[in-house]
Amino acid sequence: MKIAIVGAGAMGGLFGARLALAGQDVSFVEASETTIEVISRQGLRLETPDVQESVWVPISRAHQVTGHFDLLVIFTKGFHTAAAIESVRHLVGPQTWALSVQNGLG
Repeated sequence: MKIAIVGAGAMGGLFGARLALAGQDVSFVEASETTIEVISRQGLRLETPDVQESVWVPISRAHQVTGHFDLLVIFTKGFHTAAAIESVRHLVGPQTWALSVQNGLG
């Protein structure tokens, strides 16, 4: 399954890394140039009680990503949702599913 994780913060990073480790084709779409630079250089660091490793995943700004995805998972704060969805509209094909996970946990 080709999955785009929109938002590479704590929750997007956790779920995206887990999906990548499970063998899914995961790409990250991120607005923060700093986050893109860090993850591109160091990988996405996953630290849980059972896993400690760096996961190497593609990460780019929305306008740099092409093609359609099977699933878009939106991990943004509520007030960024409309802009995030607008930025990835070009990644939606006729069979694309979208899942919005708002504001993390807590």
